[in-house]
Amino acid sequence: MRIRKHDFVLIDDEMKCRLHKIVDMKIKIKKNYINLLFLINKKYGSTFTFINNKWVRSKKNTSKLDIDNNIDIEGTNKDIYYNNNSQKLTEENIHELKENNYENPYEVIQKLVDNSSTFKEKTIISKFKYIEKKLTRHFCQFTI
Repeated sequence: MRIRKHDFVLIDDEMKCRLHKIVDMKIKIKKNYINLLFLINKKYGSTFTFINNKWVRSKKNTSKLDIDNNIDIEGTNKDIYYNNNSQKLTEENIHELKENNYENPYEVIQKLVDNSSTFKEKTIISKFKYIEKKLTRHFCQFTI
């Protein structure tokens, strides 16, 4: 079934799930905007990813990252000192990675994890929070 003008759709961006009527209106999804008329004639259940300044239909990516989760639940992060030097990649490198790996944005997150000097020292909960923060910052996707 395809979306028509004046239909109601649920837009799920993994942070919020919102109900919108398809009219000439822009909405914000994470950091990017989309005109709801863009969704006309698209199939329900479609997933779109923001790549190179445009919305592209993609598969819903549920692949896992290759991360070694130590079973060290009792550890703390008190010995980790946060500074700007813990990430070895620069902003230019990250932007270049985003443009090259547009099919699988999880590769960008994996590179960020691999190039973080403090990631291996973090507890499991801190690792999870770090990955969630990077996903919301570098990966914009929604499903209708």
